[in-house]
Formats: sequence, C-alpha cells, structure tokens
Amino acid sequence: MKSDTCQNIWQTKNYYKTIASLEDFSHPGFKRAVELSKEATKILDVGCGDGSKLAKLGGIRSARAGVEISSMAVEVSRKKLPQIKFIHQTNDRLPFTENIFDIVTSFFVLEHTQNPDKMISEMIRVAKNGGLIIWLAPNFGAPNRASPNFTGSRPMKLITGIVNDLQNNNDLNWRKVSPKITSIKDFQPDLDTTVEPYLGSLVLFVKRYGEIVEASSSWDMESPQAKIFQRIIRILGSRGIFPFKYWGPHLFLVLRKQ
Repeated sequence: MKSDTCQNIWQTKNYYKTIASLEDFSHPGFKRAVELSKEATKILDVGCGDGSKLAKLGGIRSARAGVEISSMAVEVSRKKLPQIKFIHQTNDRLPFTENIFDIVTSFFVLEHTQNPDKMISEMIRVAKNGGLIIWLAPNFGAPNRASPNFTGSRPMKLITGIVNDLQNNNDLNWRKVSPKITSIKDFQPDLDTTVEPYLGSLVLFVKRYGEIVEASSSWDMESPQAKIFQRIIRILGSRGIFPFKYWGPHLFLVLRKQ
C-alpha cells in the first residue's frame, strides 16, 4: 500500500478516536519524559496527534507547541486544547528557527515517517544548546524483531543486524516497509508502520550532536509470552551486554544537544 493511503487514513476523525482509545500513558519512557519536562519553558512535540501526550508535558509556566501532519488532528487538538499552539506541518522542515526549545519530543512517530533521518535532525536543530531531545518508538529494527509489515527473512535480518551492530555504522539505514492497513475499519496497532526504527543505530546517529543522557530498549516491557530465544536475549540485554542491550521492544533515547 502506498504512503498516500496512510495519509488519507490519518486525516479521519475515527483514526484519532481509535488511537485515543488505545492511549497508554504508563510507559516508563513517557513517564520519564514527563518528569524531565517539568521545568522546561518551551516544549515541542513532533507528531503530536490529538495533543493528549503533549498536554501532560511541562509545568504551569511551560509554553507548549505541537506539529502534526494531519490537518484533521490539528483541528481536533485546537478545539480540545486551546491553550496549546498546534501547527499543521506539510513538509520535513520544522517551522521554527534554530535553538528555540528546552525539550523536543516524539512519541511513537518515528515508525510512521518517510525520512526519519531528516525528522531527527530537525528535532535537534530547533532544540536549544543544552536542551533535551526525547524519542520513544517501537524497536522494530532490532535484529531480533520486526514490524507487522515486515516481509523479509527473519534469520537473514538477525544475521545482517548483528553484522551491522559490530560495524558501528553511524547511518540510520532503517528498513522501509509497506503499510498493510487499507482503511480505518482494518486498523490494528502498527499496521500503518512505514519504517523500522532501531535504538542501536539511533545512538550512533545522534551522538555526534551531543551527549546521550539515557538510552534504553525497554527490556522491562518485554511480553511475558516471549519465546525462549527472546528470553535468553533479554537476560543478556538486561545485563547491559552489547549489542543485546539495544534489542528490547521499544527504543527510548534522551539526547542533550551540545
């Protein structure tokens, strides 16, 4: 399915109603982002959807802004949260000058992008020197994982992924996949995935821009029904052993811009 079909689905109110019904604010990564944002003066959320997560960031004096590709989501957000500035974004470049925000966030958006390297670079560009950039997303690109839209060979992905980890290449090179969803009636979480993010390559890609404050692949979020192979990898990853520490279910990364 072409990306423009996803664009059409993202323009429907039912999509955001469905997403809202699945919204989970209990993820340790999101809770950590809330904690880190409490003292921030200016906050930007990229791919803010209906603004639900952005509304929980910052404190009383925080000025918050959200950018979103869906004009429908922006319309809904402005009505629901008039105290927050929402902007309809139609291209890869964020509509802000450099060094503006104390905190720039992105929650479960990277996997829906066409040009993740551009989005990541733009988030860093608009953050202040010393400011924090926070990403939270499925870790579909890990060698032991895949999105629901993956159609290749899992054993080959595992082997290739291990080789890439050992090479320490600082390019993202995230695998692009074709979304399987054709209408909002068929919606299931992650069927609208377009690219498979991976914590290991994200760490290498962004560390040139500043200090990695926190990096976690959220092994504590692993499914209790995980297979034996995954359980073994979890033991290794939970002990901080490279590269398995990057192979958990979700990526969470905090960068301090320098």
